[in-house]
Amino acid sequence: MGSSDPILKLLKDFSYAVVRLPRANIRPLQILEKRGNDLTILGDVTDLFQVGGVTPPVVSADEQAAFINGKRTRDLDIHVGLSLLGGIIGAMTGSNVKLDAAYKRASDLAFEFDDVKVNQINQLALNKFLNGAQIDTSVGPIAKALEEDRLYLITSTLKSKKFTTEALQSDGTSAGVEVPIIQGAVGGSVGIQTSGTGNSKVTYAGDTPLVFGFQAVRMEFENGAFKGLKQVKPEEAALRGPGKKAEFEMLETEGPFVSLKGEGPHKPSIGGLEGSTTREAKKAAVRKATSKRGAKVVSRGAGSGRSSSGKTARTSVKGGTRTRASTRIAAKKGVAKTASSKSGTKRTTRRA
Repeated sequence: MGSSDPILKLLKDFSYAVVRLPRANIRPLQILEKRGNDLTILGDVTDLFQVGGVTPPVVSADEQAAFINGKRTRDLDIHVGLSLLGGIIGAMTGSNVKLDAAYKRASDLAFEFDDVKVNQINQLALNKFLNGAQIDTSVGPIAKALEEDRLYLITSTLKSKKFTTEALQSDGTSAGVEVPIIQGAVGGSVGIQTSGTGNSKVTYAGDTPLVFGFQAVRMEFENGAFKGLKQVKPEEAALRGPGKKAEFEMLETEGPFVSLKGEGPHKPSIGGLEGSTTREAKKAAVRKATSKRGAKVVSRGAGSGRSSSGKTARTSVKGGTRTRASTRIAAKKGVAKTASSKSGTKRTTRRA
């Protein structure tokens, strides 16, 4: 799906970035870090900022996105189309689904977005919140990315739980689709409706809406103080055309799609590509493992200084092996001192 696609052009005109693999866990007030063309979801706005006198903006209830509802993509090569469809169905079902056999008669595939909803926040209310908020210093190095203007905040999302595909042959005529194969692959978690010649149109409906587009605005900070949402340059605003002028600088990407990383089923902690909670968990695991090794050292030091296999442990800088060797040496010295003491006692007795 190239940049000439009418839906992608429409979304980009409205400053929406298109998600390559639509999913449910993208929402307004999430923080994004941009490095080159890579985007990473770091967490929510309250993970990065301590709430001051003003509470975070309220995310609006679902509203109909009239400008995108019922819009159809251009005809895509079947391999590209099935790749996108597989990502959508995978997000709906939670598993990888192969639908190539069902679309074996098709050479092209088109998509249509149905019943699209938009959720958004008021950008002026966001300005007020950030102006009174303080950076949570416990986030560590990620604050540097904020000073370098690499952090964006999601202000709006587009989502739908219903997508329609139309299968076409190379001459543009309808291509029949094997519906039983689709039903067998997706199971009962996705509703299937068909229409058109030979069931060429298939509508997939899931229980959870999937986000396929979002807007994000860049934040400007200097020495920990909020300077504002970055304003667009006048010439850039003019290019958006009448009625589409953006007041603030929105996230824009070079390619037609963006790939978001980081956000999983559970809420991540702030900390860049690897959350601080994850790093602390790893450190705790290392400390626990080291503690266990130390316990083994104490029990072994009381014995002969050999392992259960009867082989003397090698001295190494890894793990706690050096500690075990040192403990055994200390134990041997203790035994030698005891033997020397006993020997001295015997000699004193004899002299007496």
